[in-house]
Amino acid sequence: MSVELESAKRIGALTQKINTTLGENFPTLSEAVQAALDAQQSNDGSYDEGYSAGYTQGKQDGHSEGYESGKADGVQEGYTNGVADGKQAEYDAFWDAYQPNGGGLTHYNGAFAGTRWTSETFRPKYDIVPNYANLLFWASEMEIDLAQHLEDCGVKLDFSQTWTGTQAFAYSWFTRIGEISLNANRNYTSMFGLASKLKTIDKFTMRDGVNINNAFENCTALENIIFDGAISVNGLNLQWSTLLSHDSLMSIINALEDYSADTSGTAWTVTIGDNIAKLTDEELQIAKDKGWTVV
Repeated sequence: MSVELESAKRIGALTQKINTTLGENFPTLSEAVQAALDAQQSNDGSYDEGYSAGYTQGKQDGHSEGYESGKADGVQEGYTNGVADGKQAEYDAFWDAYQPNGGGLTHYNGAFAGTRWTSETFRPKYDIVPNYANLLFWASEMEIDLAQHLEDCGVKLDFSQTWTGTQAFAYSWFTRIGEISLNANRNYTSMFGLASKLKTIDKFTMRDGVNINNAFENCTALENIIFDGAISVNGLNLQWSTLLSHDSLMSIINALEDYSADTSGTAWTVTIGDNIAKLTDEELQIAKDKGWTVV
C-alpha cells in the first residue's frame, strides 16, 4: 500500500470521528459554530463586567484609604507645625519683652540671677551687651558651659561696654565662661567671687584703671585663664586658684604693665600664692624686671 493511500485513509477516519462528535451535540455544523460564538460572547461580557466592577471598587477603596491616610498625615503635620509655631511665638513674645528694643537693653543688673533660670529657660534671643551688669548671673545654679550654651543660642555676651560688673558671676555654677573684655576705669569687684565650679575663662582682657579687687576670690576650681591686654593695676589675686596651668600663669606674667621706669614709689604686686612653685626663677624675673613683685 502506498504512503499516499495510507494517509488518505487516516484523514478520512479522523473526519468521520469529528463529524460523529459534532452530530451527537449539534444537528448542524452552523449550530455548533453559533454556540461557540455565543459562549465566547458570554465569557467576554462576564470578564469585562467583572474587570470593570473590580477596577471601580479597587479605585474607590484605594482613594478612600489614600484620603484617610492623607488626612491623618495632614492633621499630624499641621498639629506638629502648629505646636512649633506656637512655641516660637511664645519665645519671641517673651524675649522681645525681656530684651526690649530688639535686644537694645543695657540695664542687666540681676537679670539672670538666682535659681529661677535653667538651661531650658535661659535661651536669650539677642546678644547680651550690658552697661550695668552688677549681679548679672549672681548665684545662678546653671551648671553649664556658658560660652557653648550662648553659642548654641546664636548670641554672645559682650562686656566691653560695661560701666560696672560687681559680682556679675559671683556664686554661680558655670564651668566655663568665654571671652570677657573689660571696659577701662570701671568697677568689677568680686566679679567671679566664690564661683566654685568655674574651670575655664577663655580670655580675660584687661583695661587701664579697672577695679578687680577680689575678682577671683575662692575660685578654687579655676584651671585655665588667658590674660590679654595690660595688667596695669594692683589687686589681681589668684591665690585661691591653686590648679592654674603654667600657660595661665605665664599669661599673667606677660600681661603685666612695664613699670620699670616708674618713680611714683607704688609697690606693684600680683598675688598667685602656691602657684609660684610652677614658675622658674627666670620666669619670675620677667615680672621683677617690669617692676612687679609676685607673691
